[in-house]
Amino acid sequence: MKASKRILDTYAGVLSMNTALVLIVINCLFLVFQISSNAPSIYERGWWPPRPQLMGCVNATTTTMDEPLNMSSIDLSRGDVRFFHPHGIASRLIVEVGSYRNGPRTFSSVVMTSKHLNNLHEILYECEWVSSDDPPLKVKARPIKPDWNMGRLYGTMVLVCEFPRDVGTDAEGGRLVLTAGYAEPVFRSPERFVALTEMRGEYNASRYAPPYPYEITFCGSPLYGNISPQRVREWIAYHAWFFGEKTLFIFQDAGGIHEEVYRVLKPWIDIGRVRVQNLRQAEVYDGYYHHQFTMLNDCMLMSQTLANWTFFFDVDEFLYIPPSGEPYQPTIGSILAEKARNNVTQILFQNVKVSDGLCWKSTRRVLDEPKISRKWAFEKLVYANCDYGWKPDESRKYAVQPQRVWATGVHRSEHMKLDGKQEDMEITTLRAYHYHNTANGRTELCREFPLSPNGEPNSLNVRNCTLDFSMATLAPTIKSYELAMVGKQPFIL
Repeated sequence: MKASKRILDTYAGVLSMNTALVLIVINCLFLVFQISSNAPSIYERGWWPPRPQLMGCVNATTTTMDEPLNMSSIDLSRGDVRFFHPHGIASRLIVEVGSYRNGPRTFSSVVMTSKHLNNLHEILYECEWVSSDDPPLKVKARPIKPDWNMGRLYGTMVLVCEFPRDVGTDAEGGRLVLTAGYAEPVFRSPERFVALTEMRGEYNASRYAPPYPYEITFCGSPLYGNISPQRVREWIAYHAWFFGEKTLFIFQDAGGIHEEVYRVLKPWIDIGRVRVQNLRQAEVYDGYYHHQFTMLNDCMLMSQTLANWTFFFDVDEFLYIPPSGEPYQPTIGSILAEKARNNVTQILFQNVKVSDGLCWKSTRRVLDEPKISRKWAFEKLVYANCDYGWKPDESRKYAVQPQRVWATGVHRSEHMKLDGKQEDMEITTLRAYHYHNTANGRTELCREFPLSPNGEPNSLNVRNCTLDFSMATLAPTIKSYELAMVGKQPFIL
């Protein structure tokens, strides 16, 4: 009996092994067929789940499903052939982020790409429009590299596809297919994938011309670290008031929108004024400053069908329009309308630095104000028009008409379309108070209290200050506006 059982177990084991071998062979044959046929992959985005790993299928033709290697060109007469078996991921040639139609015949795609591979090889990028009604139409993509000198593994690239005629505009739908390949493909095959799919009847020409759903979109840099919920609360309440109701704020979460920050933003999300995009998974790719350039470009291209103007600045910067001294006081809407009439594509505005620890106090008895720590930052911090002993940084931020630029950067766009026009705003017309280092910490800000408009000496070694109370005077208005829009909110430092 025991001998019979051993025979049966052995027979079952052989059958199990044979079954596994048959499955591996079938997988390998399918892979070889797909590579050799050059057929569009069934794993193209939107058609199938992510590519599975084929365990056990390692030979001279391919190592993984992700990067099939063509070994047929190896010269066997030149010594022993050594095979390299990769584990894990070294770098990707191209990482999709987002693709957008810009008009009847123009598309743009934001991708991350390996700078090292692009520097080692000539990479060719191709766009193809595929539909069921017409033959495929192919053009070369124009690559734009806004952050190529930033010294990280992955760089941002905007691929512009301009077809010689309108595509997908007569209700037939179609697909935008991108190909990234090597000019001299020896071992690697081109990467080909569907970047954008339009269903039949989806194209609508009115989306690419005004009026747009919003007047303004805000595109912020990715938020990361232990950000103060209270500072975010103050920023969004102020700018929701400053920009007006037809504004959409788009925030990028690289780990900084933790539970308490999200709690602050949730009421604004509920009324349609804020969108949050979770890009924490992008942190596995080594890009500049939490993929700042990548996400700003993606947000800008998304805004092309959303708003007339897009603003780029940070959550420790507050826009302000100084009083004009005239009966007519300009608003941000009137300023932008004037620039649009004058054919201005981009406006630049200057930062003025505000101390991160110097607060105004009207009397010597600081302790007379027990709730100083619960004041909003912009109602107690001092505009740093002071003698620092060095020249303040006069960096600029900006706004663009997104339909009139190809790609963008952190401090300005250097890729405007042919009719693009740039204008520097005077600091007396539009400025940004920069409350540096106030959002990325959760401690009390005030460390010193100058006691007069001339600024008495203090341990921060800042003297001869001219105090500016412009922002502080707006605090009651902003608090009332917040209460009316989203109700009473908690103070969470």
